[in-house]
Amino acid sequence: NTDLYTAEEFMGDNLDKLSSICEFTVSSPDLIENMNNKNLKNLKNILLLTKKSSGADFVTLFDDEGNVVLRSNNDNYGDREFSNYIKKVLNGSNITATIILDENTVKKENLENKTIIYIDNNSDFIPHDMENKSIEYKSLALLSIKPIYDNDTGKIIGALLISKVLNKDTHIVDKIKSATKDTSTIFLGGLRISTNVQENHKRAIGTFVSQNVYEQVIEKGEIFCA
Repeated sequence: NTDLYTAEEFMGDNLDKLSSICEFTVSSPDLIENMNNKNLKNLKNILLLTKKSSGADFVTLFDDEGNVVLRSNNDNYGDREFSNYIKKVLNGSNITATIILDENTVKKENLENKTIIYIDNNSDFIPHDMENKSIEYKSLALLSIKPIYDNDTGKIIGALLISKVLNKDTHIVDKIKSATKDTSTIFLGGLRISTNVQENHKRAIGTFVSQNVYEQVIEKGEIFCA
């Protein structure tokens, strides 16, 4: 249990970092001025600098109607991604959470190479929703979204999203292992998406949790101790 609390603290620290950088960026006079002036070149530079400074995998900017203004990873814009979250943020909420990115979002943000997990179907147990599936594109991700306020009018003029993908990321699990001296794994459903558990001299990404752990933790939402 102590090790689990330590792991949660590391996850929380990473979420706090994203939230702090997001808060700093949305408060930046440069961002606000260029949003009002619709200077896409300068805004793109701000997104790229924010991505680099936060260690994020993508940063996305929205206008006050929820439309994508710019993406850090490509030049596609105008769609209404993350609409459920953005609607709340444009009403004044701040959102910092761990979420699942669906395959459509992964493609829009050019994250396929980052998120793709090749599934090992030789496991003794395969969850029903993963049967006959060889590739997983969905991703677990840390996310922070905050509204952008105009300093003069106080009105919300847009929103900024910063996200860190956990698929195949080794930083958090290795930091947990360093602190607890135990192996650690992040699962998406029953699938290992990040781990320092070794199989055949490599990280066991793409393998599944055991059936008894899956049934107790994933299906029942309980803690499993052995």
